[in-house]
Amino acid sequence: MKAFKGNIEKLTLDNDHFRKVLYTAQYLQLVLISLEVGEDIGEESHLNNDQFFRLESGVGHLFNSIAFAKMKLRVMLNNTSPGAVIKPSHAVGVLKKQQLGYLGIDAQEGEENLFFKDVSQSIIQDNLIERLTSFNNVIIRPQQIFLLKKQ
Repeated sequence: MKAFKGNIEKLTLDNDHFRKVLYTAQYLQLVLISLEVGEDIGEESHLNNDQFFRLESGVGHLFNSIAFAKMKLRVMLNNTSPGAVIKPSHAVGVLKKQQLGYLGIDAQEGEENLFFKDVSQSIIQDNLIERLTSFNNVIIRPQQIFLLKKQ
């Protein structure tokens, strides 16, 4: 079995093509995509393959009500990308309808107000985070950057 070997971060940052295929396997395709501000990725879908997205810069909601509506029922979505990849209010909606099976996130819009300082003695004032934590099929791994600072 062949595998891809390369520095994906460097290849991504150096890429200026809209779509560049790096590797294709039976259930996986590794593609670099470079979008201009406001440009859309389009309606491409792969129903029988895993999809992995890595954003190097910029913001945009890859997962919103439109994307969730096209997904198979009860999929697991695990987001480890920084920035606005998932529209949180739309995720709450599909979790409530049990359309999304599981959600794992470690980044959240506005997280700098929640996780970049010690708020363990405070009441969280973010209604979306509170709602997301109420689901038994959601895991939030906050980026607790304040723990890395020297005391």
